[in-house]
Amino acid sequence: MKVAIIHASYYEKASYNDDWLDALLNFDLSFSSYNLEKLNIVEYLKVIGNYDYIIFLHSTNSNGFRLNRLLQNGGLRFRKGKIIFFVGNEYKLMKEKIDFITKNKIEYVVSQLDLNAASWLYENTNAKIISLPHALNQNTCQKTIKHKDRKIDFGLRAGAYPRYLGHNDREIIFSAIDHLPKNLIVDASDSESARFKRDDWSLFLNNCKFTVACEGGSNFLERDDTTRLKINALVNQNPSITNKEIYDLFYLNYVGKSIHARTITARIFDAIGTSTCQVLIEGQYNQIIKPGKHYIELKRDFSNFAEVLEKINDTKLVGEICESAYAVVSENHLYEHRVEQLFVELD
Repeated sequence: MKVAIIHASYYEKASYNDDWLDALLNFDLSFSSYNLEKLNIVEYLKVIGNYDYIIFLHSTNSNGFRLNRLLQNGGLRFRKGKIIFFVGNEYKLMKEKIDFITKNKIEYVVSQLDLNAASWLYENTNAKIISLPHALNQNTCQKTIKHKDRKIDFGLRAGAYPRYLGHNDREIIFSAIDHLPKNLIVDASDSESARFKRDDWSLFLNNCKFTVACEGGSNFLERDDTTRLKINALVNQNPSITNKEIYDLFYLNYVGKSIHARTITARIFDAIGTSTCQVLIEGQYNQIIKPGKHYIELKRDFSNFAEVLEKINDTKLVGEICESAYAVVSENHLYEHRVEQLFVELD
């Protein structure tokens, strides 16, 4: 089986791009990888004509297509093998992504969403839908410092979510940080310059006892970006509009099909790998991890905040949560497990 993996230059602090590429290349050393931005059209055509499977990773499409226009508009139909298309950021540019899948008769679509949501999103493409959320890379995120020896009580790096997602969970996260007791050592930032590359991110987590996070994605999934485009236009006209005003205008009485499109993120797996105990905003997390067993749950209205503070001071409980989370993830949710599942799903 000849397999080509196509990736692109990307935001280097989104380490899951490297994690997927590493896992695929480690799965079979005969697999080849290509940076599509370094290929000219002749080289493109050689690649699509010489492999049984061609994998396009998230980095080729997350924030817009990096593909040659000919290939983006149907040129991949002349390939020899089958296409496996990993869709990135499944909350924007969805019309373009779905059109690309349809025009090129893509055989396999790999989604981070649960299978029900992904099946609805791509049901008109005729592709086989494979649900593969992110996972843990044990090689880069592993525990190196004992919990009691860590210098930071709560550590966090997180940028603001787009305002069209239909929730304000990132704001809730930073609000939770602000409400922590003043005697705790906190290192939290939403600044782009304060974010870390992959290895430094692991070092940071290893020096943190706790972190706070939430699910990624949108509460309102759309195939055509209609609401996203309207909200972006409104924000451009009125930058001072609040998130509540946006929600009330567009989502309070939403008339579209409300599809839960929230997903567990790579950063949650990273923290599990380093045994950094997590306080997570209430959510489903792809049914992989459970509140009270694998993380400490925080209600959006902060109604259980006092209970959360009690739990973070329970050393025994914190240790059990970290151990249980690592056990369930290391058994079934490493990147190598995802790649194995991918190739089982292929016809």
